[in-house]
Amino acid sequence: MKTVLFFARENLASLYGHISENLSSSYNIVFVAYSEKEEKVLREQFQIDKVINFKKVLKNTLNIDKIDYLLLDEIDHTMSEMTDGRFTLNSSIQSDRGFSILSYKESLALVQTYYLIWEELIKKYDVNYFIHEFVSLSMNHIASIVCKKNNALYVTEMQVRGIDKFNLLFINFENGIPVELRNTYNNLEKRQIVQNISKINVFLDIHLNDTQAFFSYIGGEKFRFIKLIKQSIKEWIVCILKKNKYDKILDNIDYYLLHSKSASAKIINILKYKLFIRWDIPQIKDTYYYYPLHLEPEATVNYLADGIYKNQIKLLENIAAQLPAGTYLYVKDHPHDIGYRELNDYLKLKAVPNIKLLHANISGNTIIQNSKGVITLNGTAGFEGILLGKPVFTFGKAFYSVSPLSTYVHNIRDLKEKLLTQFSEEERREHLNKLVLALINSSYSGNTNCFYGAKNKLKENKQNIINLQNSYKLYLDKMSTYVK
Repeated sequence: MKTVLFFARENLASLYGHISENLSSSYNIVFVAYSEKEEKVLREQFQIDKVINFKKVLKNTLNIDKIDYLLLDEIDHTMSEMTDGRFTLNSSIQSDRGFSILSYKESLALVQTYYLIWEELIKKYDVNYFIHEFVSLSMNHIASIVCKKNNALYVTEMQVRGIDKFNLLFINFENGIPVELRNTYNNLEKRQIVQNISKINVFLDIHLNDTQAFFSYIGGEKFRFIKLIKQSIKEWIVCILKKNKYDKILDNIDYYLLHSKSASAKIINILKYKLFIRWDIPQIKDTYYYYPLHLEPEATVNYLADGIYKNQIKLLENIAAQLPAGTYLYVKDHPHDIGYRELNDYLKLKAVPNIKLLHANISGNTIIQNSKGVITLNGTAGFEGILLGKPVFTFGKAFYSVSPLSTYVHNIRDLKEKLLTQFSEEERREHLNKLVLALINSSYSGNTNCFYGAKNKLKENKQNIINLQNSYKLYLDKMSTYVK
């Protein structure tokens, strides 16, 4: 019997509690709760007796004054080997936003402790599947590295466009590439595509007629600003009440988030935008490529894009420099989180002659339709570009990277030549049909966004829970041939 380890943090404790109910007869289940809060949910809501408390183990293992440099060399080598050179120990540390408040020695102590904890747990319980969120911090980045080292599959999920209203795609390890989707795509034959062309066309009809951004934000600027004011007040109150609750090392990410006061910073930034930024208006006569800014700090920037594009402003300056003469770069920020970016970032972009800075509320779908192509790190706008028949260029890897319709740019100086990549309409449609069918065959029912903070009632929706339970079991059963 194979073993599934659930690492439950925040609302994932509830999600994983539900999912485990459908797996317990077929798999050995190991629960690791991030803290006492998640442990309490698992024990009281789901009557799970055996729960490992991650923070307690961390506290008992961590020794700031004892740095094992031979072990750090091993971690550095393992990280480079398991990521095909994409990460080193130091680049992983730099990618963790919580480590910005720590000294280098403190960061090294935490990294080696994370490594020791996951190495022991994965080996002790002979783990085959490690279930958690996207790699977003050092503690889960190390987990994904140790999983790959020990032939265990690190599993997370993301919402994707599908035939159903809500669909899931399971992603693996630290690079965001779905093992199942890649293998499904590579093994598809032309006859299978022909046999399923009606299903492919249904998918395309649904999404080509959908002009709304994927998981677009609902609510106007006024609503958002009022919400931010409420969040800011709450942040200050919570910070005062919990001022001495967290240790900056043992509770690193909690301490960082508590003291960052992001809502207050957003309010100040939004007021600065109104005073000093004049947004550009899209022009039909313009020849342009489109770059949708990624939220920062985010997993897509810090880890899924190899940790080397955290400075998107400099990247955008370099992209604009590589474009053909007379070509603009349209840049638009993410509509889900207005105000996170410093005013100076926008001023730098406005200073570049062939960059046009658009307001975040403008439809990205419309911008893509009139563009020459989409340039991104690894965002869903790239997939929207593929669906709309546009060339797509990525500086990181995304789920749609399995298709040649997405061109990977390893070095900014290669971009100008890569922009010449073209397919005939027949070739493009063949590749598109193959990607869509592979996605349909690798997608599952259910919505997990409600467990990541999305405001809807799906968290309590029984049918959604049943869909998620069935989807996880089906996926794990199918992937049994890919794990030890």
